[in-house]
Amino acid sequence: MPKKSFSKSNPQQEDSRAPRSTTNAEPILAQAPDFKTIYTNFVNAAYSPLDVMLNIGETAGQTPEGRPLIIHRAKIIMTPAEAKIIAAIMNDLVARFEKQFGKIFVTKDMMPIPMEGD
Repeated sequence: MPKKSFSKSNPQQEDSRAPRSTTNAEPILAQAPDFKTIYTNFVNAAYSPLDVMLNIGETAGQTPEGRPLIIHRAKIIMTPAEAKIIAAIMNDLVARFEKQFGKIFVTKDMMPIPMEGD
């Protein structure tokens, strides 16, 4: 039986007997038409049994009453498994940043939750 060949005119055509690697394949990133970059210096999070939510925004001073004013920019909702993957990615990113540029100092008053060792 002849082996199927990949056709440039039909990129979906492939040999069904060929091994498929989905775990180590480098993804192809395509930018959505409504893609935008959002700066954030404020994040809070919430969760439910099925989802983890990140609210991201930007501090914009204070209200006349002296309360912090946050401009809510976006809400990101994901599965708990994806949140754990993002946490690992961010931990690795921060470790590499600190190795290259030095320790990032975060004070207790900057943290919305207690820091380790408190």
